[in-house]
Amino acid sequence: MNLKKSRAEQQAIGALKGALKRTSACIGQDFDVAVAVSGGADSLALATTVSKVLGKGNFFSITVDHGLQPKSDDVSKSAAIQCLELGARVAIQEKVSIQGAANLEAKARDARYEVFRKIITQHENEHMQKLVVLLAHTLDDQAETVLLGLSRGSGTSALFGMSEFTNNYLRPFLAVRRSQTEEICTANGLDYWIDPTNSCAEEDDLSKFPMRSKVRSLLLPKFECLFPGIRKNLARTATILGADSIYLEKVARDEYENCISMYKNEVELSIEKLQLLEYALRWRIIRIWCKTHADSEQHSFERILEIDRRLIQLNGLGGRNIELPGKKIVHRTKRNTLQLQNVIPLALKEH
Repeated sequence: MNLKKSRAEQQAIGALKGALKRTSACIGQDFDVAVAVSGGADSLALATTVSKVLGKGNFFSITVDHGLQPKSDDVSKSAAIQCLELGARVAIQEKVSIQGAANLEAKARDARYEVFRKIITQHENEHMQKLVVLLAHTLDDQAETVLLGLSRGSGTSALFGMSEFTNNYLRPFLAVRRSQTEEICTANGLDYWIDPTNSCAEEDDLSKFPMRSKVRSLLLPKFECLFPGIRKNLARTATILGADSIYLEKVARDEYENCISMYKNEVELSIEKLQLLEYALRWRIIRIWCKTHADSEQHSFERILEIDRRLIQLNGLGGRNIELPGKKIVHRTKRNTLQLQNVIPLALKEH
C-alpha cells in the first residue's frame, strides 16, 4: 500500500468517525448501522471503512438489484459476498422491478429508498433500536447535485445538495473524493463494479445517458480546466447554503404559526402578516402551507411566486384564485386571508 492510498483510508476513517459522532449527538441514543452497497467503488470503500471503525459483526449491508444492467444479479451477489468477507453480520439482497423507460434514474432511486424504508421499519420494530443506513455519496456527487440544482433554477433547498444526516440516512463521505474510494478498494483488494451509464463521451448518443452522467463526464471536467478546484468549491457552497437554509426553515416554521388562523375548520394564512415579512420567509411560509394542506407534495417555485405576486403584492387585482396541482385552489378571501379550496368539477358547476 503506498502513502497516497494510506492517506485516502485515513481520511475516510476520520470522515466516518466524525459523522457517526455528530449523528449520535443528534439522535441522542444508540443506533444500529446498515451500509447500502451497490457494488461500486464508493459503497465498497464505505463498507470496508465501517468494518475498520465499528469492527466485524457490528453492521450489516443492503444491496438492491434494480435489474437495469446486464448481469446485475452477479454484481449484487459479488457485493454481498464481499460485505460478508469484510465482516457484515448479514448481507441483505433485494431485487426490484422498474417499469417504463422514462425517468429510470428517479424510478430506481424511489424503488431503492422504498426497500430501505421497509428494512428500517422492520428492523426498528423487531429490535426496538433505531437503524441508520449509511450512503456512500462523495464530494463529487455533492458537486454534481449542486450543479444540477443550479441548472434547474432550484432554491436553496436544492442548492445545498445532500445533507449529511436526514432521518435514518447518513452520508459520511461527503468530504471524500470519488478517486479516493477507488484507491481504498484497490488497497483492500476489493473488486468493484463500474456502471457503464455513469460515464459518457461527446461522441456517444447522449440521449441514452442520465443527466448526472453528462454533468460528471462532460461538464465538470471542462469547468475544472477553467476553474481548478470547482468540485470542492461547489461542495463548500452546499455546506454554507445548507446551514443558511436550515436556519431560515426554522425561522419560517416559527413565523408560520403566527401567520395561520382557523376559519370553519380550514387553516388560512394572514395576508397582512405575510406582507410584514421578508421574501425569504414569506415564500417559505406559503410553501409550507401548500405542502401541508394541499393534496400535492410538489409546488414549483414559480407557483409560489405567482401566489405572492398576484394575491399578496397586487392585492388580488390579477385575479383572486390560483390553481394548484392536486385539484386545489388558493383563494384570496374578503377577510384578507389566503384559503385553500377544492376545484369544483365542470359537470358539478353546470348542475
